[in-house]
Amino acid sequence: IIDTSLSISLLILFSLLILIIKHPLNFLLNCFKVLLGFNTWVGYEKTPEFSEKRKSILFPADALKDKSITPEMSERLNKIYAKDYSVRNDMNIILKGIRNLGK
Repeated sequence: IIDTSLSISLLILFSLLILIIKHPLNFLLNCFKVLLGFNTWVGYEKTPEFSEKRKSILFPADALKDKSITPEMSERLNKIYAKDYSVRNDMNIILKGIRNLGK
């Protein structure tokens, strides 16, 4: 429900978001992939311990300023994300990684 409502909201705001999103055409494609259930906006980074059926657009690491993330750090971020999951955390990750919604 969150992915769907967020996708619709982002599509409505596309004319404004086009100014800040790095790859706007990929962003549109991602919106439709999420709407159709192929992707999710935020999820686990693939590691040996974590994998998802649906591909994630953003990961917990996308909320960090330091982008040099080791596999061990990625694993730890996944565990924290899973343990402390909330819609608020997802929204925080999306807002901090909004420029990368088109990746």
